[in-house]
Amino acid sequence: MGKRDRKDPCSEDSDQLFSEKVYENYKVMMVQTALGFVGMSDAEDIVSTVIEKLFNKKKVLQGMYGKAELVFYIKQTVRNHCINHLKREKRRKDIIVDCQLEDVPELTTEELRVVEEKVIGKERDSEVRQYIERLPEKYRILMEGKYLENLSDDELASQLGCKKSSLRSMLTRAKRKLVALMEEGDFDDVVKR
Repeated sequence: MGKRDRKDPCSEDSDQLFSEKVYENYKVMMVQTALGFVGMSDAEDIVSTVIEKLFNKKKVLQGMYGKAELVFYIKQTVRNHCINHLKREKRRKDIIVDCQLEDVPELTTEELRVVEEKVIGKERDSEVRQYIERLPEKYRILMEGKYLENLSDDELASQLGCKKSSLRSMLTRAKRKLVALMEEGDFDDVVKR
């Protein structure tokens, strides 16, 4: 069978095939991205919602199929849905907390220290994520995949369209660029943006 005889998954007459390909190729990445923000049950709900939205935008996505743009677009859509979900949850919890504030017990000094360390750790992680998002696209995808999504080298190489053997040097360059960005700016500058 020649190259012209095969069905192009991006052609207009194969919307269903395209939708299935996007689902098969990116579902794991979408769940892993969502897990960076929310728990498993919420992640699955968010991914289901995102998949529906992506299927409604087939025409836009077909032009990006097989490119890093599509990976970025899908990840950004998942992130946005997670952030919106967290905002809704925060508003809901704020209402509950306001109603229950009188029932909050006093914490010991040690308990306060532990809570403070956890909060500072989460803030630091958030700040580092913001610096990672400022990296050039290939480095950003590599750093997110390696450290935030815990992808294997094979998965990263496939996602980036490069050889597995070149990942280590790319990772070194990405780390150097991240350190340079962090040295240029102040963590507080990034948080205020």
